[in-house]
Amino acid sequence: MENFLSKATREYADWVITQCNSKQWNKDNSLTAIRSLFPIDEEVFFQYHDFILSFTEVIPHLTDFLEDRDNVLKDRLIVCSALNYFISPIDLIPDEMGILGIVDDGLICFYLSRYLDAPSDQISQWIESVAQKVERVQATFPDWMTETITQVIASTMQQQNLYLHQITHTGRE
Repeated sequence: MENFLSKATREYADWVITQCNSKQWNKDNSLTAIRSLFPIDEEVFFQYHDFILSFTEVIPHLTDFLEDRDNVLKDRLIVCSALNYFISPIDLIPDEMGILGIVDDGLICFYLSRYLDAPSDQISQWIESVAQKVERVQATFPDWMTETITQVIASTMQQQNLYLHQITHTGRE
């Protein structure tokens, strides 16, 4: 049975795909929003767009992974954190910023997915297939954004480790 987080994530991913293909997130509006933070050109916009569409392809695999109780708890917690970041309106770049607001979500999910000890074949294939896209996208960011993404990942993993330590010492899951 699909849990609330999985359902919300799949619905949000469908909305993101619709927005990517709509006039609301058209190139001119998105470029204006992004340029309020840092300079980019049309080529970079299309790199972001391509990355987002690649990112949404892994969402069903991440939600399936989360729901499968046979997967290691640590890995399921990492996926849960990644999906929560994706659907949360409170993150590094708010989704109201258009396409850039989803790019940071995709990057966080990508980097957290790399911490999985036993990812599914589909997640492993996705990580491998988008690695170069991630490098190209991240190369367009100012230093402050790259540093903040790194801090979010480190903080998330630290929280995961503390939680796992607590439950292993109290016997609760």
